[in-house]
Amino acid sequence: MYDALVTSMGAMGHGTLPVIVSETGWPSSGEVDATFLYSRMFLTSLNDHLNNRSPSLRKEGPSEVYIFEFVDNDYRHEVRRWGLLHLNMTAKYSYQIISNIAHESDHISTLAKAIHMIGYILYLLRTILLVFGVKMGWTSVQVEAAVDFLLKFEEYCLDLTMTNQRFWCFLLV
Repeated sequence: MYDALVTSMGAMGHGTLPVIVSETGWPSSGEVDATFLYSRMFLTSLNDHLNNRSPSLRKEGPSEVYIFEFVDNDYRHEVRRWGLLHLNMTAKYSYQIISNIAHESDHISTLAKAIHMIGYILYLLRTILLVFGVKMGWTSVQVEAAVDFLLKFEEYCLDLTMTNQRFWCFLLV
C-alpha cells in the first residue's frame, strides 16, 4: 500500500514529499485472523520493510512510522486488542525493533516536528492515564474526562501538523 501511495504521489509530481504513517498495527485478539502470531508477523515484516530487508518498489521507507498501540486499551471496551503490551504491562510476545535512523527530511519544518512530538507525548500520557488512573483512585468518569481532554489536544496537534505540512508542501511544489 505504501508503494502504491508513493508511486501515485510521484505521478502527480509530489514524489519528494515525506510520508508519515501515523498509525499501523495488527490486533492480537478479537477476530478470526487477530492472533499473537499474526500480530508478531506483521510487526516483524514492517520492521524488515523499514530496514530495507524486504523487496519494495521504493528503496527508502516512510520518514516516520508510529505503531498502534503500545498498551492494550481497556477504556473502549472493544474486543480487539492492538497493544504490544497487555494491560499489566507485560509483553505479549518477543519482538525486536531495529531502528534505521537516517537523516531527517528537510521538507518538514521544525515547528511541525515539535507539534507532532507534543501530540505523541500526549498519546503516551493518555496511555499512562488509562493504565494508572484507576489505580490512583480516580473514578472511571474522571479517567474518561481526562482521556477526552488529552484526545482533543492530540487532534489539535495533528491538525496543526497537517496545516503546517500543507503549507510547506505548497512552497515546495
